[in-house]
Amino acid sequence: MAKKEVLVFSFLLLVGPCASADKNQTFGPIQMQLPDQWSCKNETESLICLDSSPTSKKNAAIVINFKTRTPDDTLTIFHDQLSRPRVLQGGEVNSPSTPLGVNYKQIRGIQWVEGIHQDSEIKNFMTHYYATVVGARAILISLTIQLADYQEVLNKMNPYIETITVQTNPETSAPAGSAARNENTFSLPKQVEIFGYSTNIKFIYLGGALIAAILLLGYAIFSK
Repeated sequence: MAKKEVLVFSFLLLVGPCASADKNQTFGPIQMQLPDQWSCKNETESLICLDSSPTSKKNAAIVINFKTRTPDDTLTIFHDQLSRPRVLQGGEVNSPSTPLGVNYKQIRGIQWVEGIHQDSEIKNFMTHYYATVVGARAILISLTIQLADYQEVLNKMNPYIETITVQTNPETSAPAGSAARNENTFSLPKQVEIFGYSTNIKFIYLGGALIAAILLLGYAIFSK
């Protein structure tokens, strides 16, 4: 995915203010079931979910991101990106990660690309990335686990990964038969990105019309 993944473990000591996760945690078009004592917190364009139980070892986190899809957001490109080492400059990790595998995975009827990396988000942690496109959305979900507890936590969290569902808006889905081979459907979104921020395109039109009206009014006043 085009955007750099959020470095989440600065939040591992700040779980207190998070709201308790419901049986099904919803973030935009994404819904996922989480263990009872996990909690989630909105951080800008991401949802960060952690184990907030009193006995938690603070050894795992899930981060959910979605954005308006661009031409560079395809399953093929995700597969290629996740096949390569990742370097997150400016964070704790400044050396290349170790890719340990990438494959296509079906979750509730949607095809995802799953990539597994070591030391991509924080040293001595493993991260499973799940990336897909649905309608006009590009989606990235990551599960990051401390290396020492990796297999135990992965076995616990795998059934929850299988609960991920993505709601599609019929207005933003491509017509039947128009999807590219091996890709999920995509059509021109009603959202556009300006300097990295997503906004509804109708506000762009309204803003342009307002500016034009102000200019015409100024011309009428000062040309007298």
